[in-house]
Order: sequence, then structure tokens, then C-alpha cells
Amino acid sequence: MTKLRIRAGSFLLSLMMLFLTPAMTVSAAGSNEKPVEKFPVAISIFENITHSYLAGPLTLQCPEGSTPADVLQQLCDYAYLDEVSLEEDRLVSVTAENSTYTAVDGESGWVLTVNGQELASDEPFELKEAASFDWIYWVTDEARDVTVSGEYAVQSVSVHQSVWKPEYSDKLKEACGWLKTNGRGAPSLFVLGSAGVSVEHKYLTSILRQIAQSTPADGAELAEYILAVSFSGISAVNVSGRDLIAELSEFPDISRQHAALALLAADCNGYELPEGTTNDRSGLLNVILAAQNEDGSFSSVRGETGNITMTALSLTAMAPYSAEQTVMQAIDLGISYLASQRDPVSGGYLNEKNKPDITSTALVITALSSLGVRLDDERFMNEGGTDLLALLLTMQQDGGGFAASPDGEPTANVTEAAILAMMAQKTGRSPYLLRSPIIGEGSPELSLPEPEPESSEEVIVEPEPEPISRLSIIFGAVGLAIGILLGSLALFMAVKLMNKADKLDAEDKKK
Repeated sequence: MTKLRIRAGSFLLSLMMLFLTPAMTVSAAGSNEKPVEKFPVAISIFENITHSYLAGPLTLQCPEGSTPADVLQQLCDYAYLDEVSLEEDRLVSVTAENSTYTAVDGESGWVLTVNGQELASDEPFELKEAASFDWIYWVTDEARDVTVSGEYAVQSVSVHQSVWKPEYSDKLKEACGWLKTNGRGAPSLFVLGSAGVSVEHKYLTSILRQIAQSTPADGAELAEYILAVSFSGISAVNVSGRDLIAELSEFPDISRQHAALALLAADCNGYELPEGTTNDRSGLLNVILAAQNEDGSFSSVRGETGNITMTALSLTAMAPYSAEQTVMQAIDLGISYLASQRDPVSGGYLNEKNKPDITSTALVITALSSLGVRLDDERFMNEGGTDLLALLLTMQQDGGGFAASPDGEPTANVTEAAILAMMAQKTGRSPYLLRSPIIGEGSPELSLPEPEPESSEEVIVEPEPEPISRLSIIFGAVGLAIGILLGSLALFMAVKLMNKADKLDAEDKKK
């Protein structure tokens, strides 16, 4: 009878596993079904006749698998555009604010860049992660029939394709490697982030902790804090509980010299500066415009002669606002000034000692690239046809760093300016704008003890677990209920078998 009991127990276990397995399978299968994921997409549509934005820069949440055509349709659905026309998913025309921009063979057309790289018209693309889409409408000089203010005119599209060469990528990598070793805190963290270079966890944490606990000396330092945390993937509205954007909007006495950097910091992730605050966007823009002199230069002090550094930084900050007539005129004058200050022999810019000024050259490259002005524009090339970027890279020293002058020692601030210039020309966009906007307002707690010394491994962000859908939970619950019911039935049958075995055992003993 002992054997019978063992068999009954085994039967019970087998039966329960048999019935529970389908329920577990249903639950597991249900958990694999996940909703379509959406990714943030930074979007701009730019026409280079009057150099203005038809849409954007803006950010939309687009479903995984979206094509460029899907994104354009979403812009129409949300009324950012009046109408778009496509042929085989290739953009032909855009209508916005009662104006239509149509591609005409040999005269005009549309080019799409995805994450700063030009996408061929016949190249398929489906969204798999956060990305940036930039459509640019170009028109030849011969076909241009719109009067453009001043001398400024974007002559073609796909800026970074005009002078960027594959071998320049190695020089960019060397410069970033030098800066990782010789960086100077928040500014270097921003520049490395703009170049897409990760840093060691200990270095990142120490800089972020310093930012969270420090009081900025002026508006420029606060702007550097905002850029550093933003390009580290953290929203500046919550840095360990500190709202740097609120501080910027009410920061007292932001000077002419610092207004451009403050505006760049606010625009890097499209942060909100409430109207009416001390430093809202219109206020910062007005401070920048007021710093311009009659010759087109920008100066840090009223009545003083302007300089190349401040002029270039001011133009970079004003680039997103070029659709405004006043801003466009200021940009025209500023570019003319930069062209007039270039040394015609070397093609670059000189300091007061008539030696190459590498910082000024780098800042001008960033400004022109942010505005869509090609570096092979004859106004910015030397007599031998060398462009500013090629000239800048000849100044790179052994080890990858850049010095203020060819015979000087490399410094972090000059190398930072050079890296930003290279990134601006490589991607054809401002290096001060995040490619993938930060969604959410979370921040790690940084008021913890200093971390223990660790290896030089770079930061690895673990992927978040996939969310469980409501339908998966329902399937799992139903499957579990069925399993319990069938298991109970199996238990009832097993108990009856065991009772029958007890009776047979009793009868055997009587005999």
C-alpha cells in the first residue's frame, strides 16, 4: 500500500504540473506583448532663401518604426505644416504659412539629415531610438528670386558635406582624448557630451556634485552648469533638487558678455524661461542685440570696439531666431564684420601680435555652421583656397590638444572651442543643441559621500525593464485562475485515490 500512496502522490504532482503549465505559459506569453514604444524626435524644417524655419526646432514623440514620411504627416496632423507632398516617400514640397517650397530639378530641392548625416532619397529609415530630423530646402543662386537682406545668403545645403573629410574624425577623436585627460570641470563635461564622448563615472559624479552644491559666480558660470548637466542627460530643472533654469530666469545682472551663453544654455534643451522674468528669452535676445555696433561687431561694454570672439558667440546664440527681421539684419551685419576681419593671406584670424588666433577661428566656424553658411564661401577662404576648418586643424598639436597660438601649450578652453567647431561642421548644426532632447525631470541624488576609487570603465546605463501591459496582467490572472481550478480538481481526485487505498489496506488487515 506504500507503493500505492507514492504513486498517488506522484500522480498528484504530475497532474498539477500538467494543468498549471498552460496557465504559466499564457502568463509568460502575455508578458512578452508590449505596447509600441515612442521616442523623442528633434525636428526642424529650414528654408535657405530667407534662412528661416518653417517648423521647429521642436520635439515630438514618434512611434517606433516611424519613417520620415510618417513624421511629416504627424507635423501636418498637429498643424505645424499646412501641407506636404511626397513622391515614393521623398519630400517634394512643403506649404507653411501660405508659402510653398517645391523641389525643381537643377534649381531647388529638399535634403534630409538624420542625426546630422545626410540620408539619401532612396535610403530606407525606420525610427528605433531617439533621433533628430532636419529637412533643408536649398535653391541655387541662379534660381533665387527672393530679395535677401544684406550679403548673407546660404548658398547650398548639407553644410557639413562641403568641407568635412573622413580623416578629420581621427583628429576629433584625438582632441576629445586630450580633453578627457586635461579637462577643466563643467565646460569640458559639456563639450565632451556634445561630441558624444562618455566619461568615467567618478569624474562625472564629482562634477555633477560640484554643480549641485556650488553658487555660480556669474551668469556665464551658471550657463556652463546648465550645459554640463544637460549634455550629461540630466534635466537642468532638477539637479539633486536644484532648479538651475529657475535660477537663470531670475539671475541678477547678466551682462552683455554673458547673455549669449545664457541664451544658448536655455535653448540647448528648449527649457522654459517664463515671460516677464528677469531673463526671459526676449530679454536675453534684446541684451545681445543691444551689444552690436554699427560695423556689425558685438562688444561687451557699450561704446567699446567689438571683437571677433563675442561677435561669433552672439551669432551662434541668435541662429535659432533668424526668422525675425531684426535678428536677421543683425546676423547679416555680424557675418559681414567677421568676413572683414579675416586675414586674407592665412585665411584665419590673428591676435594683437599678428599671430594665428585659434580660439577666434574656432568660434567663427561654430557660428557659420550654426547659421548654415558654407565654409567654402569665398569670403572665408584664403588666397590658396584653404577653408577655416582645414586651417584650424593644422594648428592641432601632438597629443590632440590645441593652444591659443602655434607655439604655446595646449589648454582646455582652446581645445574645447576647437572640438565644438569640428562638431558644428561635422553635423551641420549648432553643437549647443541636444540631438535627443531630455524627457522628464529626474536627477540622481548627489549629496552622497564621495564614491570609492574605481576602474577607468566608462559609464554604462542599464536598460530599464520592459513595462508590463494591462492585457498581459489580465492574461496572467486568467491563466493562474484556470491553473488553480484544475489543480484543485487534481487534488480532489488524488485524495479519493488515497482514501480508496486506505480502505483496501483496512480490508487486508481484517483478512
